[in-house]
Amino acid sequence: MRFLHPELASWLLALPVAVAWWTFRRYARLAFLRDAALGERTRAASRLSTTRTDLIGLGLALLTFTALVFAAMRPQLLYEWRLPDYERRDLVLVLDRSVSMRATDVAPTRFARAVAEIKAFLEEKPAEIDRVALVGFSNAAIAISHFTRNIDSLFFYLDWLADDSRPNFGTDIGSALLTASDVIERDGLPTNKVVLVISDGEDEGEVLESAVNELRNAGVTIYSIGVGGSRPIDVPVPADDGNGDAGWSLTVTFNETTLRNIAAAGAGRYYRSQTGLELRDAMRDLAARERRQLGWVNQTEYRDLHPYALGVAALAACALLITL
Repeated sequence: MRFLHPELASWLLALPVAVAWWTFRRYARLAFLRDAALGERTRAASRLSTTRTDLIGLGLALLTFTALVFAAMRPQLLYEWRLPDYERRDLVLVLDRSVSMRATDVAPTRFARAVAEIKAFLEEKPAEIDRVALVGFSNAAIAISHFTRNIDSLFFYLDWLADDSRPNFGTDIGSALLTASDVIERDGLPTNKVVLVISDGEDEGEVLESAVNELRNAGVTIYSIGVGGSRPIDVPVPADDGNGDAGWSLTVTFNETTLRNIAAAGAGRYYRSQTGLELRDAMRDLAARERRQLGWVNQTEYRDLHPYALGVAALAACALLITL
């Protein structure tokens, strides 16, 4: 135990003074009753308290004062507990930003819902996930953010992607995975890595199989989340400059076969999201599956005891008032 203000202990010197004053007061009162030559009945009737109640009152008063001084000294008790220590892994988010992700079968759109759920996940990122990188893709892929712990930076890039209204045709998941592999290879820390692909499932590239094999050979686990409804839907195509619509629409579907195969080949798991609300739970499940306990960590913390001392002082004061 430690005290933040041990110098206030000097106030406890008032306790023997209080006891001496109480003893003198009681002796003086008994002497007065004895010297007053009152009859036994008169002396008994003149007593406002007995020796027992006087002692109880003294004890309660001393307890109240001691508890208040103890609280003012701000006592703290060292508390120690053990927590499991989990291995931390780095996550590469591979996000589909093609035109088909503008479909409104997931409100408000597949892409907007994916961005919102990713941000919500990052806000309460579990301890098992350390750094996060971001790759965006359509017919080509780009490393938008390398591994970082700066959540605000990731939010900035996600908002930039959400505000980019220019059309991005084509979907090349293989190219996106190769870009993710390059991000991992360029990273200087020898940490375990996990890749998560979020897409509506179509792949029009030719390097998907080799990209998956490259990641698996590097010991990287691949997960996938399919976002979209089960029926074909028309998506208005935006103009080339992103201002307004081009005047025609594109009928898009959802294809989960590719995403299932990616997760299976990548030793991960495939998740299905038809409303978008399942995205965050899927990412949480991914983090829980990837955690591996390394051991235990002892943690210590000083906890304040003054609230308890104030409680004792309040109870003693109430009892004193009742006694008086």
